[in-house]
Amino acid sequence: MPAVADPIVVSPPKDPDAQIIRDLAAGDPQAAADLARRFQRPLRAFLARLVGGDEQLAAELVQDTLVAVWKGAADFDGRSRVSTWVFAIAHRQAATALRRRRLPTLPLTDELRAPPAPSPVEHDDLRQALAALPTGQHAVLELTFTFGFSYREIAEILQIPEGTVKSRASAARHALRKALDNNTPWP
Repeated sequence: MPAVADPIVVSPPKDPDAQIIRDLAAGDPQAAADLARRFQRPLRAFLARLVGGDEQLAAELVQDTLVAVWKGAADFDGRSRVSTWVFAIAHRQAATALRRRRLPTLPLTDELRAPPAPSPVEHDDLRQALAALPTGQHAVLELTFTFGFSYREIAEILQIPEGTVKSRASAARHALRKALDNNTPWP
């Protein structure tokens, strides 16, 4: 009888943020500062977009998100990257806040437009084209290109099927290509 080879075990890439969560779960007071330093700016940019540019609400939601992460650190199971988990918590915090304010609930429908936001892109046509994308498409592009999340992670964050993420990304790329190739005027 031939010998059976040992199975190959592929370990997931090391998540640099996992130590912060372990330290939070262990009660390390420095970990809360590390968490804020790591996530405050990207969360604020993401949440400001979700709440229509309301900077005060976005700042409150960042704090609510960081507190929720701190309280839930011991329950983090490691099935996703820490950043995916944190952004999913932020998305849920925003959805709850918007429901309380009787604003549209998230995920926002494609009929709603994203507000213009500062962009590192210097090309005015591209900036206008991005701002005119439906919010769902813009969120997918932002999570992909600004924050580096995979389609699977974006689906988890936005709580939508991965196929919807892919179709929104495709539609956004098509709309941008059309706008930039044809110099289509944007509203």
